[in-house]
Amino acid sequence: MAAALFTSCNRDDDFDELFYGKTWYIVGAKVNGVVLKSEVTQFYNSGAGSYQIAFVNGNFTGALSATCQFSGRWSADSKHRDMRLHITQPASPTSTFDTNLYHIIAACTRYDGDANVMRLIEDDNNYIDLNNFRPHK
Repeated sequence: MAAALFTSCNRDDDFDELFYGKTWYIVGAKVNGVVLKSEVTQFYNSGAGSYQIAFVNGNFTGALSATCQFSGRWSADSKHRDMRLHITQPASPTSTFDTNLYHIIAACTRYDGDANVMRLIEDDNNYIDLNNFRPHK
């Protein structure tokens, strides 16, 4: 299904760089209009693991902690930057912050970014910022 959504335009190069074989690390978020950066920084500083999402061959896997993992299929339209993440193996977040991130991932409607940074967007008040390297503590 994802292949049917690909289009020929200048954004295709970015599209390939964003989604093919790429692992992205969550570095920030906006939840209900409030920018949340310190929560992500505290998580990484604790050495608890990494918030991440990886895209491979039309599938994705993600982790909000070692015990909160999820996966599914993704589809996107590179011309309009519309996106859907269809979760087929749901997670059970244990913290409010993880629950908020998981909700944004499940409700994602569009994306923006380039080879180095990406934003998964539910709406203007709810999004997740990612980059392509794991933050260090």
